[in-house]
Amino acid sequence: MHHFITSLDPVFLKLGCALLAGLALGLEREYNGHAAGLRTTLLVCLAPALAVLMTDAIADETARGRVMQGLFAGVGFIGGGVILKQGDTDTVRGVTTAAVLWMATTLGVVFGLGLFELGFTGLGASMFIVYLLAFLTPRFHTRHHATLAITADGGALTADFGVHLLARLHIQATVKSFDFNNVSGNETFRFALKYRHRDTLEIPARVKGTFSTIPGVRQIHWS
Repeated sequence: MHHFITSLDPVFLKLGCALLAGLALGLEREYNGHAAGLRTTLLVCLAPALAVLMTDAIADETARGRVMQGLFAGVGFIGGGVILKQGDTDTVRGVTTAAVLWMATTLGVVFGLGLFELGFTGLGASMFIVYLLAFLTPRFHTRHHATLAITADGGALTADFGVHLLARLHIQATVKSFDFNNVSGNETFRFALKYRHRDTLEIPARVKGTFSTIPGVRQIHWS
């Protein structure tokens, strides 16, 4: 009986460390309301540790490598499921959450292999990035690129006036193309935009609100 308990201690230690890593990373995701919260992160961290431990009972020496390959391929599908494009803006959500899940998988493998020093070093670096840098990055005004297409009645809008309105919103704009519809008489202007702002959802709304007040503007598309 004593031998049985002693033989299980390393297993419990490895699984416990994997759960601790999943808990540390998952709490931040859960608190901030991301798609993959605490339970998902815990499972993503625990499953690789179990899979690596399972390979100890397999005689095939290449089994562990194949298991790890399958683990990282599998978490790619999970990560892809949490990445979403935000409406018709240039904002993509969920990339950090996908990266956290990838890191949780890696930590699960590392702890499953019993590489505790490496695992806790990686966990510490991950917590610094996820917790502390989260307070710094919102202060940066990141440069964004977008395309604005405006369809209006003939003569209702000019390219120069469109560039002027965008400049008032602190957006650098250049005219990409101009199309004229011979049937309807509508004109479509396409602008290439560059701007810096912390809230990428606020700018499209302000632009659409500005141009929608112009008489004759029929359609505004932001991409």
